[in-house]
Amino acid sequence: MTVSRRVITSIESLGTMIRARRKELRMSQEELGQRIGVHQVTLSAIERGSARARLDTLLRVLSALDLELTLQTKGSNAQVDW
Repeated sequence: MTVSRRVITSIESLGTMIRARRKELRMSQEELGQRIGVHQVTLSAIERGSARARLDTLLRVLSALDLELTLQTKGSNAQVDW
């Protein structure tokens, strides 16, 4: 599965995307956690959508999975140029 642009509307959908990408890379939660300094239990909660993780933690997870966070206005295909 190649991850393309996706609209994330909930913590649950973000967790689902994180899990799919981690599995695509054949990486365990334990391995990912060791790479970024996060407990496996925390990663499991993020993937289930039951954790309210800090933004810096989510950014580290996304970076380790070679994903990025992009902001844009609703209904727009163009990125916001701040």
